[in-house]
Amino acid sequence: MPQNIETNPSNEPLLVDLRRTTGTIHNRGNLATRFELGANAAHASVDRFLYEGFRKGGASFLDEVRGNFGAAYFDKAKSCVFLARDWIGETPLHWIMSDKQLAVANSLADLRDHLGNDFAYEYVRSFPQSKYAVIEFTDDVSGPISKTARFANDGIYYNFSNACNSRLVQNESVRENARTIRRGLDECLREQLADQQKAHVLLSGGLDSFGVATVLRQSDIPVESFTLSIGKGGEDVERAEEFARQLGIKHHVLQVTKNDVLAAAKQAIAACEIYHSFNVYCAVGMLLLADALKRDDVACAFCGEGVNEALGDYRDWRIMDPCATSERILQRIDAKRMEQVSERVLYVWGQPTDRGKYNRQLGTGLAKHAGSRMFKPFLFKDISLKSPYYDRDVLASMVSITPNVLNAVGGKPGIFAAVFADDMSALNIPESLIRSSAKVRMQDASEGGANGITPILLEAGFNQQRLIEDFNDRFGANLDPVKESKRIANV
Repeated sequence: MPQNIETNPSNEPLLVDLRRTTGTIHNRGNLATRFELGANAAHASVDRFLYEGFRKGGASFLDEVRGNFGAAYFDKAKSCVFLARDWIGETPLHWIMSDKQLAVANSLADLRDHLGNDFAYEYVRSFPQSKYAVIEFTDDVSGPISKTARFANDGIYYNFSNACNSRLVQNESVRENARTIRRGLDECLREQLADQQKAHVLLSGGLDSFGVATVLRQSDIPVESFTLSIGKGGEDVERAEEFARQLGIKHHVLQVTKNDVLAAAKQAIAACEIYHSFNVYCAVGMLLLADALKRDDVACAFCGEGVNEALGDYRDWRIMDPCATSERILQRIDAKRMEQVSERVLYVWGQPTDRGKYNRQLGTGLAKHAGSRMFKPFLFKDISLKSPYYDRDVLASMVSITPNVLNAVGGKPGIFAAVFADDMSALNIPESLIRSSAKVRMQDASEGGANGITPILLEAGFNQQRLIEDFNDRFGANLDPVKESKRIANV
């Protein structure tokens, strides 16, 4: 349950602290020195550290913070609340302001459990990525809290679109762009591996997680990889085993059954707090992985999330429908649009808050989809999940690759061959391993969905309409299951 930050007897607003850790700041020491935050900064909570840094350096301070956080700090003396979220939204942050209180938490469930009958889904707001706000309250607390609150600051401190447009990659700069990506991954992992004795990576069988495992392999600590296998597994399990063998790292194939998948499905909506089938099905797999890692006392794992959005590597989601025994398209994707830099910016960063496609309750871009299907299920199981591709320079460098360059080098396999060329040479791994790699959906296990999560759930009746109905029941939402299902199927 969330804990009160502080309750004032004079009926000032009740402020709810984040249920779990507010995150991690990797460069805390450097920031404390540069912005002269004092000797106590090293021991301050993440939310207090961010607030004090913001008071000293404003948005310039937040712009230099490296880490993942969704933070809320109540300054009783100034009667204000400071809210901030990491640059991409890796850590979720939700809030509700009612007539009685301001409630802030990392999850919808915490808000619902804390507020009880006062919880109303339509009034939930997802705090946008790379945003900060200072909410001030007037001395008059006799009226509704929402009437006494004033947003003194409400700004974005990082412009992802500008960062991408300023470094558009033409043909002649592909090699330098690849070096920037590889260097960014190395620096990011060096920060995140500080004080760790062993690294754990989720190896799906795709290139994205293979790239992370490759960088980890070049570190000075042991690396172990984990792959989920439903029944006999599929092509992805075979690829993951080959990747691990080529890298020379210890590999675990986590075998689960159809019944395990169905049991996890009952938790999925509660864990991912979203209703889109492609996210919920993936969240089922993440819950199964998290359960297995928790049994092995793994507290932190790395994944390859973010690349598909950054490079536009999405196609129609086609699968053999186990009920109709024929091919079915679960989601249509405009692949040509996805090639465009502007479109990939939207998939990564998301729509502005004043656009119609912005989801006020869940957010937008990677913060909405990846945050729900990947990070929230692990948070649900008290395990930290990290993606090195979420580094700002890495994501901007990928998104800025123009369509003609992507096509010229052979799409994602070509980009990865350039990024990890030196690693392949040093580890004596043939480039063909990357060049021949196919796209894999984590929830499907293989092309066509054989031996995967999706057909199991569809056969059991967990279709898009049911997922929306279950979401409505759990969070008190009023989404139209029929209309929303049609909208989701045609992106």
